[in-house]
Amino acid sequence: MIIRSLDELRQFANQVAAESGPRLLLLLDGAMGAGKTQFTKFFLEAVGSSDTVSPSFAIHNSYATARGDVHHFDLFRLESADDLESTGFWDLFDGEAWVVIEWAEKLDEFGLRDALPRHWPQAHFTFKVLGDGVREISTEA
Repeated sequence: MIIRSLDELRQFANQVAAESGPRLLLLLDGAMGAGKTQFTKFFLEAVGSSDTVSPSFAIHNSYATARGDVHHFDLFRLESADDLESTGFWDLFDGEAWVVIEWAEKLDEFGLRDALPRHWPQAHFTFKVLGDGVREISTEA
């Protein structure tokens, strides 16, 4: 999918939010500046949160919305699997929520991708900058 503007990225995030319930794992990969955080902000707006902040330094932010809880992870600064464990990450899969993970490729780096719960639906989006504000998003469900 080619995204040519912020409006198109917002439409895509709105579509993902409309088609999913609060039991979805969103895995976002891509280089810095590719649109992962902006997509997440638009997604959070679509499910009812107007106050979002990237968890770059905290690793994890939680939001209670009218449609359900959203847990937003930014794994960019993650140095080990233990760092993720200390956030209570694995406990989140006992309930219902959207779990959005930026820099999901870190899960592969630490050998954690196969440990993700198989009973949760997953969507994997890879963001790529094509130039002049144009992005490509490839999806893997």
